[in-house]
Amino acid sequence: MIRFINFVIFFLISKKFSDPIPETFDARDHWPKINRTVRSISNCGQTCALIQASVVEDRMVVSGCSQGTLSIQDMVSCNRIDDKCNKCNWENQFLHIRQSGITTEECLPWVSGDGRVPFCRKVCQNKSPIKRWKVDSITKFTAANVQEEIMRNGPVSTTFIEYKDLSEYKSGVYTHKTGDEVGKVAAKVLGWGVEGEKKYWLLQTAWGESFGEKGLLKMLRGSNSCGCEENFVAPVKLCIEG
Repeated sequence: MIRFINFVIFFLISKKFSDPIPETFDARDHWPKINRTVRSISNCGQTCALIQASVVEDRMVVSGCSQGTLSIQDMVSCNRIDDKCNKCNWENQFLHIRQSGITTEECLPWVSGDGRVPFCRKVCQNKSPIKRWKVDSITKFTAANVQEEIMRNGPVSTTFIEYKDLSEYKSGVYTHKTGDEVGKVAAKVLGWGVEGEKKYWLLQTAWGESFGEKGLLKMLRGSNSCGCEENFVAPVKLCIEG
């Protein structure tokens, strides 16, 4: 009987993810416990820290080991291999979580919105010991397999080139038309969809709900628009107590 039940469970799970990729998908609808709040990095340039913390947070929800909102401040203040608020490097941020772990927002709340970064604290703000969680493995995905990965395990992160005309974005599917390059930024890939005849990636930015569609950006999908399909990455082993 147990062997039969295990077979049925395996069959259902396999069927669920062997079906064709749906036309639209939003991880927040698939896993309602994922936090829908779009946080803002404000005047700190470290979008990678916010996005990587958010991706790990979401995937901990999916894995059943959620610790609540994770601390961006921990990522910015305590990462010795990145440049505080001055530079975005997703590899350094994930390496930091893998080696040192990340604590909660309750322990170390965000205070670097003005660009000033305090030293890494040895205890939580309330003086209690800091408890951190690590990831063990980081995997890079392609445009061909990232959709199935998001459907299985939750959002992933990506980076893309920001151009000046992005500041004018309000809604719809974005494609770069005018303006110089501003720099490279990180975003969380929540899913995908189609608007009219345009396919898009549904991205959550690090600029708060005043940007775009309440903090979301629909980036043209299938043509590596702004380089957004080059760096799909996510942790695949989580919830390791540091």
